[in-house]
Order: sequence, then structure tokens, then C-alpha cells
Amino acid sequence: MPYKLEENCVSSSSPDKVSDQFADDLAFMISQKIQDEMQYPGQVKVTVIREKRATAFAR
Repeated sequence: MPYKLEENCVSSSSPDKVSDQFADDLAFMISQKIQDEMQYPGQVKVTVIREKRATAFAR
């Protein structure tokens, strides 16, 4: 039975705990799991974003 794919899935973690290499590995692991367990037309793009923001104010 095919799964219904959501358009966007968001998860949050501290960027200090996720390395660039782990972000690459995570995208690959998720894409492999989708490929092995789901049925879907075409292709599914998996994007992992690792972002850190810093803000400072001068007065």
C-alpha cells in the first residue's frame, strides 16, 4: 500500500550537534529509507539544512 508523502517535513536540532558530514549522511539515509519502504511516482528530493544564525546589536 503506498504511503502518502507530506510536502514538507521539518525537524529541528542544534547546529552545534550536527556536523556537515552527518547532514550529508542523514540526507542519504532518509532517501534510502524512502526508496526501500515507499511507493511514489517520479523522485523524492531530500534536503537537509544545517544552519546557524548569530545576531548582535550595537547601540
